[in-house]
Amino acid sequence: IKWRIFNRGSATKLNGIVFIKLENANEYMLYSVDGKLVQKGMITGNSINISGNASGMYILQVKTDDGLLKRANIIIK
Repeated sequence: IKWRIFNRGSATKLNGIVFIKLENANEYMLYSVDGKLVQKGMITGNSINISGNASGMYILQVKTDDGLLKRANIIIK
């Protein structure tokens, strides 16, 4: 299954609203590189707001209705 995350800036350096293109995506978890959960929520309108997090590298995990998990390494600037 293909999926994509993007915003209006760079494809790898994200800020503000992040758009998630994955069918039936419903929940997300954002982890710091040391494995701590820093943000969690439901995906509404195919987007999430990560602007409240400090700059740095994170792991974004997205879950679909059928339990599929997708992960991406992202940088918040």
